[in-house]
Formats: sequence, C-alpha cells, structure tokens
Amino acid sequence: MKRFGNRKQFALEYYGSEPDGYNCFKCWIEGQDICRYVFQGKKVFSTHCDVYNIKDWFVENWDIIMSSCEFPLGIQADSSTDFYEKSGDFDSDDDEEFYEWFSTRQDWWFSHSWYVSRRNEYIPNVFFRRKDDMMEIDWDSSNLYEDEGVQFIYPKGIYYLEINVFKNIICSFVKSLNDL
Repeated sequence: MKRFGNRKQFALEYYGSEPDGYNCFKCWIEGQDICRYVFQGKKVFSTHCDVYNIKDWFVENWDIIMSSCEFPLGIQADSSTDFYEKSGDFDSDDDEEFYEWFSTRQDWWFSHSWYVSRRNEYIPNVFFRRKDDMMEIDWDSSNLYEDEGVQFIYPKGIYYLEINVFKNIICSFVKSLNDL
C-alpha cells in the first residue's frame, strides 16, 4: 500500500499491482475514506479505479486548481458544489447563450473535479479549488450512482487544507506513479 498524507487530515492511498493501473484507491478526509460505498444495500466496497487516470487529471489541471480564481458565470457560491448546483439552474431561449453558459460550466467542472477522469468506475465527485492559502476539497456524491444501487458511505462534505500540505501530497502521489 502506498499512502500520501495523513488519514486524519487528507491522504490518498492505493494498493494492488494491476499492470493496467486498476488498484484499490482511497481518499481519506478527517479519518473517513470518502471513496467507500455500499452496493445495492448489501456490501461495502473500496473504490477500484485506474489510478493513472487520476494522476493524469491532477497533472493536466494542476495550474488551474493551484491558482486562486472566482467562480465563473457571475455565480455567488460558498463552495464548489454550491457553485455547480446553482450554475445548473440557468435557462435561456437563446441557443447560443445557453450553449456558452453550459460550456463554461462544463469546462470549470472538468478542470476542478477528478470525476471526469473515471472510466465506468465508482469514484466520488470531488472538487479541488484554491481559496487563498487553502485548498477546498468539496464533494457531493449523494445521488451520483443512485440508479446503479451505489451509495457512498460519506456522500457529502467539505474540508480545507493548507495549500502547501496539499501540494506535497499530490506531488508525492504523482511521482509515485511516474516512478513505476
């Protein structure tokens, strides 16, 4: 098992030796693995996913998530999930305006949530956004795979971590996969 960070604050873990990158993956926030889920109300599972996709997502979006920025579209929100929910309530009779709104929303989502790195795996929708000298780690997976009978044990939350601690954890995680 490889662990980066402190489970009582924020940590990423993976273990397994699958050559295709599929490994057991855990994201710990305040002692809770937010990737654990119950399938069809019967059994608890740990997320198995391609950790290389998660690593690649962090690499591709590093500059964006490490820079402080306001939410786009003039939305006033308290957190990333709040922004994502509020920005979905837009409507317009102008097709171009509608397309532009949702294109901007989608671009923001793709660059702030690792959820887009999944390949038919059950991973939580976690947002990463810099807020001053802190990293906001915000997730809401309450209804994410509801139709498939998946319920995350810790479906929703928000945590703030000092930016340098976050940076060290993610850089170590990425380096460990680059060294394989």
